[in-house]
Amino acid sequence: MRLATRLLLASTVLGLLLLPLAGSQAATPDSTMESGKAAGTIPTLTFAPFGARGDASFEDHCPVGQYIVGLHVRSGAWMDQLGVICAAVSSTGAVGGKHSLPPHGGNGGVPSERTCSSDQVVSDMKFRMTRADRQVKEISMDCRSTTGSRTGLFTIGAAANDGNIGSFRRQSCAAGDAATGIQGRYGKHVNAIGLICSRLVLPRPPVAAQPPGQQQCPEGQIMYPNGKCGCPSGMRGPKCDEIIVH
Repeated sequence: MRLATRLLLASTVLGLLLLPLAGSQAATPDSTMESGKAAGTIPTLTFAPFGARGDASFEDHCPVGQYIVGLHVRSGAWMDQLGVICAAVSSTGAVGGKHSLPPHGGNGGVPSERTCSSDQVVSDMKFRMTRADRQVKEISMDCRSTTGSRTGLFTIGAAANDGNIGSFRRQSCAAGDAATGIQGRYGKHVNAIGLICSRLVLPRPPVAAQPPGQQQCPEGQIMYPNGKCGCPSGMRGPKCDEIIVH
């Protein structure tokens, strides 16, 4: 084989080997990465909307760092309108700053609103459809504590015992995840819904400033009495901004 041919082949092989390395640098540098996903920002599980076609579709997400804590609806014999209530979670697990995203659907029925307890976020959605699965009838949301094992529940929508009953569905986030969005279809009524889950990530707690002249730990880490740097208790990840869920 001529020298020029051998050099061309070597150059081609080297280029192919370098391609994956170049692609790996395209990850978002400001996000905490785990298993190839940006924790708290990329959905870990998305359920396809279940129900009828409707006239339009929607996909609502809470802002990064916020999670679903409730719903605001209009309902009568079924659900006419649906909106998500989001809230931020602090480094201690406290939930605050609740705010409602714009609703989808018609103006029929009576308005109502339900939320989890003050230290809980939504982790599971169960819903009942009307006959032939034309409209969403009633929704129950399971809530769980951001830091412990305490759970809760709220139900919203039309009563499910009037005989106009279709399918029942349950959509659950995985352990360590929480609901961050809902997608669906609607017209004058809410025709189909599906839950969106993401990793539950508590923000990094504030770190006290170290005295001048002492060794400085990397951002997000603290110095322990033995002089070594590490994440605060209960935290992990490259930036120490992921809570360890037991």
